[in-house]
Amino acid sequence: MKSICAAIVTAVVAVTLCGCGGGDSPAPSPSPAPTPLPNIVALAQSVPTLSTLVRLLGDHNLATALEGPGPFTVFAPTNDAFAAISDVIATLTNDQITEVLKYHVVSGAAAKSTDLSVGESLDTLFTDHSLTVQTMTPDVTIRPDSANPTDAKVTGADNMASNGVVHIVDAVLVPSLAAPAPAPAPAPAPLVNIVELAKTVPTLSTLVGQLQNHNLATTLEGPGPFTVFAPTNDAFAAISDVIATLTDDQITDVLKYHVVSGAAAKSTDLYPSEALATIFTDHSLMVMVRTVRDISSTLLIHPDSANPTDATVTSADNMASNGVVHIVDAVLVPSLAAKFQLV
Repeated sequence: MKSICAAIVTAVVAVTLCGCGGGDSPAPSPSPAPTPLPNIVALAQSVPTLSTLVRLLGDHNLATALEGPGPFTVFAPTNDAFAAISDVIATLTNDQITEVLKYHVVSGAAAKSTDLSVGESLDTLFTDHSLTVQTMTPDVTIRPDSANPTDAKVTGADNMASNGVVHIVDAVLVPSLAAPAPAPAPAPAPLVNIVELAKTVPTLSTLVGQLQNHNLATTLEGPGPFTVFAPTNDAFAAISDVIATLTDDQITDVLKYHVVSGAAAKSTDLYPSEALATIFTDHSLMVMVRTVRDISSTLLIHPDSANPTDATVTSADNMASNGVVHIVDAVLVPSLAAKFQLV
C-alpha cells in the first residue's frame, strides 16, 4: 500500500514539474498604437464636401492658423453652403471674405456638441462678433449676428482633430459686415503752367505760336500768378490785316496787354468797371458785364484804344499751376504809339 501511494505522489510531482519546466506561454502581442489625429486643415482636406472651405482658407491665409496648436472649434460650411451664397460672396472684398471665414472659428476650446448649450454665445476670431447656439434638439443650430440671420444646422458633429473639433454645417454664417471703405478718389492731375495749358487747347495754337515768337512763353511759364485773356485762332484771324502792319515790338505789346500779373483772378473775382493793370506798362483793361433779361450775364473785357472792340469771355476759369486763363473771342488791341495808332 505504501509503495502504491509513493508511486502516485511521484507521478503527480512529475506531471507538475513537466508543466512548470516546459517553458512559459508566449506573451500576447501589444495592441497597435491608435492613428494620430490630423489637424483641422488636414481633417477638412480629407472631406470632399469641404473642398471650397479648404481653398478659401488657403486663399485668405488662414490655413496656417488652423494648423496651429489651438484648440479651436470650427463650424465648417459645405461646398453646397458656399454655392448657395455665391452671389453674396461675389459682392464682398477680400478683407470681408476673410472676416466671414474667421467668423466660423472659436479659439480657446474644442467644444463638442454635448458641450454646447442653448443661448450660449461663442466668441469668434472675427473680433467683437459672436455666434449663438440657437437650438440643441432635434438639431444643433448656430445663429449669426447679422441683421437678417440664416441659421446653420450642424449636419456632422464632433469630428475630432489634433488641435480641436470640426462641426460640419449646412449654411455659411454671415456676420454683420462694415460697408467697404470707398475707393480713394484718384488724385487730381497736377495743374500745368499757363503755356502748357494753352498748348492743350487747339483753338489757342496761334496764341501759343505768338508767345513763343515774341519771347513771352518763358515769362508765362514762370511762378506768376497771372490772369491771362487768351484770344482764339479765329480772333487773331479776324485782325490779321492789322497784325500785318505792326512791328515785332508792337505785337509784343499787344500780347503783354492780355496778361495781368500778381493775381489769378477767376471770373467771380472780377467786378464791373474794375481796371486791370497789364504787363504792357501803363495800359489797363476794364471789366464790363452784359446782362440779358436779368437772367444771364456775359463777362466783357474792354481795351483802352480809341476805337475799342470788346472781347467776350467764352470760357472762363481755366486753372493753371501759375494762374488762370480766360478764353476770349477777340484780340484786345491797346492804344499804341502814335506812329502805329490803330483806327
